[in-house]
Amino acid sequence: MPFSALVYPSSEGGRGASVTGLGHLALLLEPRADSQHLAVRIEDIALKLDPARIPFDIDRDGRLECLELEGIALGPEDFDLEKSGGRYDPKSGALAVSFVFTLHPRTLKLLGADPGLSPLRFEVREQGWLDVERGIFATHSAQLVVPDGPLAGLTVLGGQGEGTINGGCSASVALGVAVLSAGPAAIDIPAGQAPTEVWICPRTSVVLLWDSSNCDNVDIQPDLGVRPTSGHQVIPDPASTNADLRRAIDRNTVYTADTVGGGCYPAHDQVKINVVEDGDEVPQSASYNREFNYWVAYLPDHTYDHSIKVDQVIVDTTKADSVTHPSWRLDHLRAGEAPVGTTIPAVNAWANTPAAFSLPGEYRFTPQPPGVAVPSGDQQKTLYFRLKLRCSL
Repeated sequence: MPFSALVYPSSEGGRGASVTGLGHLALLLEPRADSQHLAVRIEDIALKLDPARIPFDIDRDGRLECLELEGIALGPEDFDLEKSGGRYDPKSGALAVSFVFTLHPRTLKLLGADPGLSPLRFEVREQGWLDVERGIFATHSAQLVVPDGPLAGLTVLGGQGEGTINGGCSASVALGVAVLSAGPAAIDIPAGQAPTEVWICPRTSVVLLWDSSNCDNVDIQPDLGVRPTSGHQVIPDPASTNADLRRAIDRNTVYTADTVGGGCYPAHDQVKINVVEDGDEVPQSASYNREFNYWVAYLPDHTYDHSIKVDQVIVDTTKADSVTHPSWRLDHLRAGEAPVGTTIPAVNAWANTPAAFSLPGEYRFTPQPPGVAVPSGDQQKTLYFRLKLRCSL
């Protein structure tokens, strides 16, 4: 079964990281003499988390460090199987299960924390449903806030899992979108590798791409309707008999894809198309390149319309983990265009670009004056910046 959760410090109001992973779960359903419900016992469980970095003030100095999740796996020995379990209503399919487990600090890279910390005990309560006949289930968890200890205030929200049992099946669908101003090769991008969010000028062409399994068709809304299990659709499409598909996209639009038929648990995916208006801002971030002593970000052509121009840039130091060096030079490089260099004399203030350039491309931020030594602590931080845009059609 796949699972996911948003994990964040309570003080940050939801700014955290998505933690995902895979696992398996063996449940035993037993009758209860005093109830119409069945008792749920956990016979076996194993989870493996994908690598993730969770912002958290580990040493309580008012600044966010990171909890490093890498190579973490939990097995039945980490769970209290006697105290875990729940109940199942076979009539309605309602399922309620609690998982009690212990997390050892050695499994996390707790920066600045005492290596002799005691193990941390958690209880996660899941609510959902189970369809024994079709062999599928889905659950979600209530919000969990760690009350005390070195992770006090760490919040887990919206944890969810879905999977199959006894040979049941789940459908899958991947919906992607790409900007056609980058060239016709956008149509050949696999749906699962295409962007899920793009930025365009009004009336710029895009292509929707989809691929699915374990279903009969895919229902794509708005406008496309029921389509074969894989394919693509250019929008606007002058040759289409559908007037909606001939019409250009001139406002922010979300497209959704839902699997249809096949007898398996259905799947859902969606993409977003942002239509830029003059003066809109796009936030970005750049990472440090040790070899060349600059911070770099890359905005790909298939995600950002090259008709969008950049007029101003600002380096934003308001976030806790941001670089705070006061002055910069920004170099924008993109194939087919002359490089543009912009001087940014102060952070948190807009700087005009000497020549408007296309939004996609490589952004190199070099600290000024040339050759200045930036503290090693800043090299571990992120350079946040925003770009002020306009459309040039």
